[in-house]
Amino acid sequence: MEDKKKYAFYLVAFSGVFLASAVVFRVFNFDVLPAQLFGALIGVFITAIVTAFLLRGQSESQEMKERNVKVFEKKTEVFNNFIEELWKCWEDRDISLEELADLFKLVSKSIIPYAKPENSERILKELNKLAEFAKSVNERDKTKGKKEEIQSSVFEIINILSNEIGLGGKITPEIRSQLNDLEKNILPVLDMKNFKASFFKNLKNFIAEENLKISSIYPKENTIWCDICFNNETPIYLVVSDIEREDTNKPVSLSFYIDELFLKQFSNFREASRGWKRNHLKGIKWGIEGIVNLGDIKQIENISSEEAAILSEEAAKTLSNEIVEYYKGWSFDNKNVEQIIVECIND
Repeated sequence: MEDKKKYAFYLVAFSGVFLASAVVFRVFNFDVLPAQLFGALIGVFITAIVTAFLLRGQSESQEMKERNVKVFEKKTEVFNNFIEELWKCWEDRDISLEELADLFKLVSKSIIPYAKPENSERILKELNKLAEFAKSVNERDKTKGKKEEIQSSVFEIINILSNEIGLGGKITPEIRSQLNDLEKNILPVLDMKNFKASFFKNLKNFIAEENLKISSIYPKENTIWCDICFNNETPIYLVVSDIEREDTNKPVSLSFYIDELFLKQFSNFREASRGWKRNHLKGIKWGIEGIVNLGDIKQIENISSEEAAILSEEAAKTLSNEIVEYYKGWSFDNKNVEQIIVECIND
């Protein structure tokens, strides 16, 4: 505080000496000195006002810039989130009314507040197209053309959003064509993989309800294997042949397959002593028709995921009925398969 007072005293003293010297030595004309001082004060005042306006404008400009950056970051975030949700709806190549309802909520609370009005209108127009498809889902034929129309609306919405935030990319007709070709090579295989997983899950559940001695079910080398477990050993497998075949109408067969380690114990019950039949119990069931072909991708083409799930469940139920009937109905010398197994592995 003392230093500030000292500096102020020196400043006033210096100013007084300077003015006195200017008058004594006639640096300034004394007659016009007041006018000059007044003009200088006016200049200082105007300069201060202009500087204040400039600083205020610069501050407001900086605040506006920071606000615009935050708004753009939030806009980019909500647009990207919407694109993610839209693509999740389209992953199964079908869109339901329930999914559209969720998208409508996102558009109302996230897209419209940030998007340009004309872009919001364009997005709502495409969503209305999708709603028309979803409403007529029970009547319409799920053809390739219909799916491409839905895809077109999905891609158009993505283009609108990406263009507004200046991502630079665009799904052009050429890119759409390439994406379709890529889907043709990848999606059918993935769809069949999912179909198989659903089929085996259903098959296991259906057979588990029957309380058989089957411990596990799995595919191997074009055959479905059902492990029949006794005393922690699996001497016999129930097998379903030709589960993946070129001709879907070709019938399949059911049999009890004997593990190599137990061939001797089951020698009296084998279909043959030599050849491939030596590994099978007597009583192979041939010519079973109407069994799903897990190698036929065409059966799940152009259907929704819900329809594929229904088909998977029905196919699993059909096969499980055949397996259960064969398991419970098989007999030799008035003995069922479980009695034969116990007799052979205990000898």
